[in-house]
Amino acid sequence: MRLSLKKIGAGFLCASALGHASDLNVYQDTAVYTFIPQNGYLGFAEGVKASCKGDEFLLKKQQACPDTERLCQEFLAHQKTKQALVLTSEKLKMLDKLISFPKSGVFDPQSWIEGAKMIGEESAGLLLEQEKLKTAFAMEEEAFSGQTQSANPLYLPKECEEEIKLTFPHGQINFSNFYEAEFLDENHIEVTQYLSILNRSGIDIKADRAMFYYRPAHRYINPIHFTPWIVSKYAPQVPKEHRAVMTKMAPMANDAMVSEAMMADESASIEASYEDARTYKVKNLSLPSLGAAVDVPVVSWTASVECKIHVYPYAGTMPYTLCTFEPAYQIDSNRWKIKSKEEIINDNAAGEYYEGAYRLYAKAEEDIQILRKPIVQNEKNTGFFGNIARKKDGFILGITNKSDKPKTLIVTERIPVSSAEEIKVKLLSVSSSEKIEYKELKEGRIEIKLDLKANESKMIEVLFEISYDKELKIDY
Repeated sequence: MRLSLKKIGAGFLCASALGHASDLNVYQDTAVYTFIPQNGYLGFAEGVKASCKGDEFLLKKQQACPDTERLCQEFLAHQKTKQALVLTSEKLKMLDKLISFPKSGVFDPQSWIEGAKMIGEESAGLLLEQEKLKTAFAMEEEAFSGQTQSANPLYLPKECEEEIKLTFPHGQINFSNFYEAEFLDENHIEVTQYLSILNRSGIDIKADRAMFYYRPAHRYINPIHFTPWIVSKYAPQVPKEHRAVMTKMAPMANDAMVSEAMMADESASIEASYEDARTYKVKNLSLPSLGAAVDVPVVSWTASVECKIHVYPYAGTMPYTLCTFEPAYQIDSNRWKIKSKEEIINDNAAGEYYEGAYRLYAKAEEDIQILRKPIVQNEKNTGFFGNIARKKDGFILGITNKSDKPKTLIVTERIPVSSAEEIKVKLLSVSSSEKIEYKELKEGRIEIKLDLKANESKMIEVLFEISYDKELKIDY
């Protein structure tokens, strides 16, 4: 699930009593929140460090929870469901005991039937109620645990006349980037960069200024001292025995789980900006600990784009549309959503920098079918001329456009490339029933430009020859 900031609007007023004039700094390994609290309640959190005037102190866990706070309301409702579930289970136990009590007096069939009917109806109702409560309890448990890792309300142990600083462990507040490309027409796209922010710390955050950094908060630097560069007589070294040692790797900060939880205050709108390469700033950020993500637009620009259909049959027979453009800003993530005004083209597209431009792998062209099969050779295709053996080989491409529209695609194929002087490879022909346009490039690369009419099929034959010393054995 992902919420868009544009759709959320300004309807959320943060229920937490945390104060204003606050800062949030999010790094790849931690997050630091500085604020002035208005009361002692903080939220539900685990592993959070707190300090006042530079002095660290322990936060207090209490059972009491203000029913005006958002997470407290969910917690208390969850406790109420748990209490109802326990009560229903106890009623069922008591009913079982009642059934097992010994019967006294004269057996009355009518009374026995009426009693059994009453007990059965009561038992069925309780079992049904128990199943409903179990389902509700599991759903509430999942929703609450997605917002925080703790079930204990946290409080400040003492008042602090200055700002409180909370330091969150890695993983509780995260961010990442993704991009959206919207086609304005065939030759232009609007690129929008989004910052996705996730808070599942258990503490609702309101920050006048929030900074997001693609780096650790504190980099560890190994001590370095000068050592001389020695020239000495060569002496062969005896190989040392190396024993495999298992080391515990420190957790690395990955691209943050993408977010779903940031709402706008009615009195101030969120402003996000691109500050520097891999550094972002957001003003007036309201970030409740919902464990869900919201996408904040950071920067947007229009670019000229060129799109072509490509396929590499030797690697895979699915053609795809490849779009190339010049980015106006550095692109920090290769996750893309591609759309037009009418539809979502691809909500999980890849991108990459390549040869000075940026490439978007926009969509698969499923209307184009491609088959590639080798040409079966026999012994007559290998001849000997003196000490040189010449072997002919190749493959056939069958390409069909199943669409009712014409298509143009670039087919990239290859022939073997020699790694030894004694082996020579040359292209003999690229042929079809009609003349086709192709280029022979470096390293055995062949580019074929192919125009297909609606529902048209074409066959292309590629032949090459390998010449080598007849004493050699070759492999390709």
